[in-house]
Amino acid sequence: MTPSESKTQIFSSFDIPGDLLGVEPLVRGHIHDTFVSSWKQSAGTVRYLHQKMNGYVFQDIPVLMRNIVTITEHVRKKIREQGTRDKTLTVIPTKSGDSYLSDEKNHYWRTFLFIDGTTAFDECVSPHVGFEAGAIIGRFLNYVGDIDPATIEDTIPFFHHTPKRYEQFVKVLEEDVCDRKNGCIEQVDFAIGHRELGATVVRALEEGRIPCRVSHNDTKLNNILFSEETGNALCLVDLDTCMAGSPLYDYGDLLRTACPTVDEDDADGMCVSEERLEALTKGFLHGMRGSLSEAELELLPVAPSVITLTIGLRFLTDYLAGDKYFKTHQPGQNLQRARAQFALVERFLELRDKIGDSLRIAY
Repeated sequence: MTPSESKTQIFSSFDIPGDLLGVEPLVRGHIHDTFVSSWKQSAGTVRYLHQKMNGYVFQDIPVLMRNIVTITEHVRKKIREQGTRDKTLTVIPTKSGDSYLSDEKNHYWRTFLFIDGTTAFDECVSPHVGFEAGAIIGRFLNYVGDIDPATIEDTIPFFHHTPKRYEQFVKVLEEDVCDRKNGCIEQVDFAIGHRELGATVVRALEEGRIPCRVSHNDTKLNNILFSEETGNALCLVDLDTCMAGSPLYDYGDLLRTACPTVDEDDADGMCVSEERLEALTKGFLHGMRGSLSEAELELLPVAPSVITLTIGLRFLTDYLAGDKYFKTHQPGQNLQRARAQFALVERFLELRDKIGDSLRIAY
């Protein structure tokens, strides 16, 4: 069976009516392999999004998909109750009623209804995009705000638990299985020197100073779909890491990906747009509708630094381990990503007062 025939057989196992017209790869993200199929149906051509899930990254697919079904059904109910124009992902089950499929090679597949009439941005191209991005993340957090975090299982244990990430980093650094440590001493020293900063949010959670909430935990700007017609944000996607966490992580990660004016690999030219920072912050607080605690508001200015440090540490750890987690397209790319993230940490630390000013203006 050819790869094309295999995909046709897999996609046809999902509960999709009509005739398959074609399949195209969708190149996005660092984790899964994604495809878009087109089907001839009575109402016209309908598209679906299929993903071969990364079993190395997500080692309990049933838990992953159970979380996603729970969250999407809950968000859909909230959207109907509140009468908003937001959308959420629609999981397409297999013909046997399961939320995922295991193929003959033990690869796991899932299918969503493709959300037409939308676009995503890799760069925050205007204050409107920034405000809308922040606002929909805030609304999403409010939609899931009444879900008990204990009912959503961890898909990646200790995902944003920076002290645990440091433990992994130190272990990989000591093992140095790829003999790469000597080529990144500067980045290793930076990581070690900012260890206390990385523990800020985790410590506040563990001490009970801020509440544990269901969070998205991967709020990259390009995980937001915008309406091509209105330009407004419509849907937050990539729900794989929705689990117990904090809105601080979601706010911080949005700024991490939307504020820089250069590519994520550009360490030397790293620069942050204060205009974007202000728009994103205003939108986020607007979407949260006053549901953040005083302690959470106090920690928001440091949140971008914490999450950026955590992501940079993960890039560096993966580089030292042999590039097992993040997809790379050229040698040393994860190290370059780590360098860029650490440079961004320094920019955000310099802008803590500016972030605080934006919060006071917007709140």
